[in-house]
Amino acid sequence: MFQSKLPLVQCLFPEGNPKRSSKKPTTLSSNLRVQLQTLLSLVKNRRNHYVFCIKPNENKQSRTFDMALVQHQVRYMSLMPLVNLYRSGHCFHMTHVKFFNRYKLLNRLTWPNFNHGSLIEGIALIIGSVPLPAPEFTIGSKNVFIRSPRTLFRMQQRNHRKFILTLNLKQILDHKL
Repeated sequence: MFQSKLPLVQCLFPEGNPKRSSKKPTTLSSNLRVQLQTLLSLVKNRRNHYVFCIKPNENKQSRTFDMALVQHQVRYMSLMPLVNLYRSGHCFHMTHVKFFNRYKLLNRLTWPNFNHGSLIEGIALIIGSVPLPAPEFTIGSKNVFIRSPRTLFRMQQRNHRKFILTLNLKQILDHKL
């Protein structure tokens, strides 16, 4: 019928039109499915960071703290279970390369150049040289996990002290030469 010369007949019977696509028209549900799949693929490759804002008082005054209001917000946002979850797990993680480069100063075998094995072996040497309990650290496939903030703080302190000592030693040697 599309072969007819009458435009009305061609319009009523579009099945024979060679320009017409054989695809079905998109529906609302198919559009939604495609958009949802796109969104999920974007979210899957991201790392989530959450920021919780807690108002200290209703009047927006500085140095005024309404304990009942803050407790209500903490309960409403379910922050305590989240805090407990982080406390039971590892609070901090860093990629192998970043961890090694940041803390290689803490072991004489890894500083200044490490040629005694793999990166993970170097990280194990660094962790072994720090007088902290071994369960505080976990070496994963991509990251090094540190269990408590106190351990992280102690690592930073030791690293800073070693850096200052190394810097002072370098300055002394530069003056003598």
